Amino acid sequence: MKIFISHSSHDKWIAGKISADLVGRGFETFLDEKDIKTGESIDKAIGDHLKDCDELLLLLSPQSKTSSWVFMEIGGAKWLSKGIATILIHLGANDVPAPLNQALVRDLNEIERYYDELKQRDAGIVKTKRKRRVAKATVRLKKQKSLVVGSRVTIADPSLLSDEVKQQNPRWVSEMDRFSGKPTVINEVTEDGFRLQIDDGGYLWHADWLQPDANK
Repeated sequence: MKIFISHSSHDKWIAGKISADLVGRGFETFLDEKDIKTGESIDKAIGDHLKDCDELLLLLSPQSKTSSWVFMEIGGAKWLSKGIATILIHLGANDVPAPLNQALVRDLNEIERYYDELKQRDAGIVKTKRKRRVAKATVRLKKQKSLVVGSRVTIADPSLLSDEVKQQNPRWVSEMDRFSGKPTVINEVTEDGFRLQIDDGGYLWHADWLQPDANK
């Protein structure tokens, strides 16, 4: 789980301490002073890391409350539907700006409670990802069982396949693109994939690249 730490430069010591605490607990963090290199575009780095993060941690202080950079980061996180957690530094709950005052905030003195909550959220994310992997594996297994010698299939459009799916074993190569969208018949089923009639068995095809024909 990756945490984007949004803060004023006035609070960089606190931000650095919190970042170190999070890293020590097994989290990844983005902190501008440690992650943006000399000469790198600040706007691009912030945008890339916002997209890559799971949650934005806002350190809200009298200084960050008036920082245009901080509110740009908040706006980006909201636009990307990222979770936002707020820790107050030298401010009270009534000092929280309107766009953020609908959610529970914590004082810096309660930072350990935030760490505990973050650990629980991380466990939930890991559990959800595990369920998705199991579901995908189940679908793939069912699909493979439905593909036998003589099955009619249609070859997938490579532009619709993710890079991860293309890098399966066997791997999709550019020469296969010419068979995109074409119907064919399975000639052979091996432990590693399928041989098809359309290319005289020249390529080994993965189950995820083939769409079974219901009228086989």
